[in-house]
Amino acid sequence: MSNYLAQLLILIVLGLHTARGSSEDFDSVLDAFVTDTGLTGATAAVLRDGRLVYAAGKGNIRTHSAVASTLLPVLGISKLITAVAILQLHENGRLQLHDKVFGKHGLLYYMKPRSGRVDARLQQITVRHLLQHTAGWDEEQRPIYDPMVNALLVKKGLQVVNIAKEMELFGIANQDDLIHFMINHRIPHHPGSTMKHSNFGYCVLGRIIEEISGLTYEDYVRLNILEPSGMWKTRVGAQPTQTYQGRKEAKQKKSTRFNTVNDDEVKKGYIPLGDEHIKSLFDSVPPQVLDSTLGWHSTCYDMARFFSMLMKHGDEGLLKPDTLEMLFHPTQPTAGDQNQFDSMAYKVLRNGAYWQSSRNYDIAITQFVFHKPSSSGFPERFAESANRTSNDMTLIFFGVSDVSDARLLSLADEILRPELVSATGNEFLMELTDSHFASHDVVAKYRLSEHKLMAYAEAMRMAGYFPQWLHANTFKQETHFDVIFRKAQKKEDLDFDVRVHGSKEKSKAYIKNAITEGYQVELLQTYKSTAHRGQCAHLTLMTPVQKPMVSIYDVDTDLTEYLTVKEETADEGFVPVVQSIEVINNRLRSSFLLNQLTDDKRQVLKTANRIYHDLHISQLEHVASENAGANYYLSHMDTHTVQGEEHFSAIFLQGERHDWLLQTNVKEDAIKREAHKWGILGYVPRMLVSYVAGNELQYLVKELKRRCLVICRSSYLSGSASRRTDIDGDVSKKVGYSPLWDSLGFHECKQNREIPLQQCQSYNNGGDMKFRE
Repeated sequence: MSNYLAQLLILIVLGLHTARGSSEDFDSVLDAFVTDTGLTGATAAVLRDGRLVYAAGKGNIRTHSAVASTLLPVLGISKLITAVAILQLHENGRLQLHDKVFGKHGLLYYMKPRSGRVDARLQQITVRHLLQHTAGWDEEQRPIYDPMVNALLVKKGLQVVNIAKEMELFGIANQDDLIHFMINHRIPHHPGSTMKHSNFGYCVLGRIIEEISGLTYEDYVRLNILEPSGMWKTRVGAQPTQTYQGRKEAKQKKSTRFNTVNDDEVKKGYIPLGDEHIKSLFDSVPPQVLDSTLGWHSTCYDMARFFSMLMKHGDEGLLKPDTLEMLFHPTQPTAGDQNQFDSMAYKVLRNGAYWQSSRNYDIAITQFVFHKPSSSGFPERFAESANRTSNDMTLIFFGVSDVSDARLLSLADEILRPELVSATGNEFLMELTDSHFASHDVVAKYRLSEHKLMAYAEAMRMAGYFPQWLHANTFKQETHFDVIFRKAQKKEDLDFDVRVHGSKEKSKAYIKNAITEGYQVELLQTYKSTAHRGQCAHLTLMTPVQKPMVSIYDVDTDLTEYLTVKEETADEGFVPVVQSIEVINNRLRSSFLLNQLTDDKRQVLKTANRIYHDLHISQLEHVASENAGANYYLSHMDTHTVQGEEHFSAIFLQGERHDWLLQTNVKEDAIKREAHKWGILGYVPRMLVSYVAGNELQYLVKELKRRCLVICRSSYLSGSASRRTDIDGDVSKKVGYSPLWDSLGFHECKQNREIPLQQCQSYNNGGDMKFRE
């Protein structure tokens, strides 16, 4: 069958099982907890065996209702993220935990004290000391206390050293300033002797990550933790920040940014979470200064993805099992409690559970994570004892106001019960889509921020969906993607890779390497990118090779070269399947993909095609109608801007019956509003292309009509035998007559029959439902 025949999806409908727990059960427990503790608002998520089985918000956060997708400071989890990043570098051999931090041979050798009198113990501090809060600094020691929140303490009028004033800075001290200040002062405790919580120690770890990786701290975490975990809403601070490539440039940018900042700039775009009469932490210290200590902001959904990825089996997670053990391995008994032990990241209980909490009174937030493993008993080795099963459960909780650890632990006991936490269901999809079609088989997201694309794609993979369409455009100086994902029917569907490169050389090198690893080009686009300062970026979607195919592709080449290649290869059976047009230096440039069509015997198949590369919207409507009448179907479309006016390109191919329609001038809210109507008519979106018309964002929507066929299963049949014909026209096994299909007009099961889509969805017993487009 041709590649242009739509895939046949076989959905074997199984009986529904009654879940042991329900959202109502969780709601009642959480409602009672919020009421009893006097919280004004809370968000919570529950994981079981890596699946999100519950996510919700209760009450209010300031003037907004609390929901599971509310962006909140994650407080101490910021340090856990930093610890994971350090351990990744350790896994890769780029640093050792016993490496010295300061001094001539230290990782931060350039951090030199400004005075001649230096505490000699400074050069004894190791990476391990920083991770375990045993470097010797003490947040309870006068007159400095916690240097990371010094600006807030000064603003409150407390008797502390004014670090910015001491260093003669104009504005707020950045991370390098704070480190230079601290290394000029005596260390209260001998390194390795005493465990004292230290936000500052994790500030130093953030700078080690920058020095070793050559990236900013935020960029390293984004590439190596956020994107692989599908954490598409997580960021430093409540508002997106510009990131910079390279340690040297990052240092210059930070110095400029934070030493000239004023209060109004700090407050811009951020709503304090505490009482309006209390000076919030982030009003005084920008989250970017607190990046590796307290700066990360996230949602319950993203936190659930993080812990799911962190605890993943084998080598598929963020850390290998032996490295992961370092985070949880008990180091010493918790002071005053012999039933639990401190570890690098958690408190470990004797029954095998581990938990972590943090709170900040200035922003009135309490954060709590509790993991209950399937096996009980104190773990001798985490890597051996934490072989996760369906009984592993994790609670993630954020509350607005202070809650004691004892109350939080009681909440974990109440919620994390096997009879309450169902092993079925997965709620990750709830916050990922704007519209769904065909009972969530196809979903769409509009105006996805450019910098979130890779993390979002990973989140969709974790939810069991693969990309069918990705398209970028810029509106109001912000580049976004409109995407369509489809529910995977087999494991191979989820083996895809989405990349964006800032140069065509990197894009072509990536494609070449991916092809050698058994992948093929599925989609290309060259587009103007605000993240790349208005220069072109190049999107690539790669999927596994389904069957041997010869392809010709190029990235950012002259349009005339593409047209020449197309004409010269037509007789060899090559047809265009992707063409992306962009204006670069006043010339039309193209990224394209040509596939050679062959039959099962590798005989070349010549398929008629028509391409257009410079159409106005009215012209596109005309050629779409004209080609539909000539039995051509729309295979690909794109948009580009010429002197402020939108132009369109399109590919039409000739093939078998292919029911499709193209809508123009569709607004985003209309797509959402009419999704149900399209579904009833049997249509699902296959392409979304946004464009600007009259200062408004509008869409081209190509929809395909899904055809539904019911194949009776012999186990449900009885009566006289007859023959039926399968999808490809071959005679198949004999099947019997089934009264079940009388109401559908199937008095004999002689061959597959199409029925209306809504009827097909209604009859889900006794047969396999097959959808094709």
